[in-house]
Amino acid sequence: WCVWDGQLIRLALPAAHDLWLDIKVLWTSPTASVFRVLDSVKDGIIVPNKDYQDDASLQQFAELVWFANLVTTEWENIPVKTLKRLEKLGLVARPNTRAVGLIQDRLTEKALASSSGWTPVPHKPVDTYEELMTYVDSLQPPCILKTRREGYDGKGQWRITEDMDLEVFWKKEFSKWSPP
Repeated sequence: WCVWDGQLIRLALPAAHDLWLDIKVLWTSPTASVFRVLDSVKDGIIVPNKDYQDDASLQQFAELVWFANLVTTEWENIPVKTLKRLEKLGLVARPNTRAVGLIQDRLTEKALASSSGWTPVPHKPVDTYEELMTYVDSLQPPCILKTRREGYDGKGQWRITEDMDLEVFWKKEFSKWSPP
């Protein structure tokens, strides 16, 4: 029972069906990639306007999968509020809501990795243009700047080069992404 409709669940569904597992998906539209492998619309609940916090859809999804009591997500950016709502409706989220919340912020994700004995790639938090200028000089471009939240599959990240006008970049590109 998956709370998302992207390519990973699309790839997992055929194998799940081969194992006689009944999969239900909270999905956004018939054009979502998962729709190509769903047996029919009965395999899921459509969320209106791609709003994963729509109470009626979440209630309907919870009623559809009540017998399993367990849901998962294949996307780390699912709103934590959505998972909390499903938990209030009696479902258990895996990975749990706290874990999903931690990995949604790249800085807390790296701190978690470090505290677990892993060594993440060198990184610095950048919240202001001045910090960007300081860190770019110390990192010696080319380097990569990523948003703390919401970026995935190459979205929310930029290659910084020596010849870039960073002030223009900061105002034009990076300002589109909300700060943490």
